[in-house]
Order: sequence, then structure tokens, then C-alpha cells
Amino acid sequence: MQMAENQTDTSSTGAERMEIMKDRLIIALQEIFIERGIIGDKWKIKLTDREIIGRSDWAYVYVDIYKPRCRKPCQNRKLAINFVRNIIDWDKSSFTNL
Repeated sequence: MQMAENQTDTSSTGAERMEIMKDRLIIALQEIFIERGIIGDKWKIKLTDREIIGRSDWAYVYVDIYKPRCRKPCQNRKLAINFVRNIIDWDKSSFTNL
């Protein structure tokens, strides 16, 4: 019975897995931003781009932050993230208020 369940889990396409990982990243970033006081509870986050740095574990992730009930982003962030260790290097990260 368990084997059949495992087979259905691996049958998802690569695009579906990437979408699931993207959703998990958005949720994790939102929790971190709320914890650090960068955004409020009702604010929205949208991933706009990613840039893998060479052949390393690091990547730059570009994020737009939206205030509640706003259509235009109020802030852009460039986050340096190590995906293996699950850390954000805040010294290498930057932001722009719009």
C-alpha cells in the first residue's frame, strides 16, 4: 500500500515540483520578514527572479513586497540565499524602497 502512494508522489512533473518549492519559499520568506519586522501580516510577497551564483549553493532571489490593498510594489529586495544551509546573508542582500 505504501509503495503505491510513493509512486503517485514521484509522478508529478518538474514544473509542479518547482511551483511547490516556489510556494514554500514564499511562505518561508514571509514568515522571516514578519519575524524581523520588515512586513506586516497582510502584506504580499512575489518572487520576480532568481540568479544562481556560479556553481555554488548561493543564489540571489529577487522579491517584490506589496502593502495591503496596493497594486504597485512598495519595496524590491535582492536576497542572497544559501539553499543548502537554508540561510539568508543579510550583509550581501539589498533593498530599494519605491
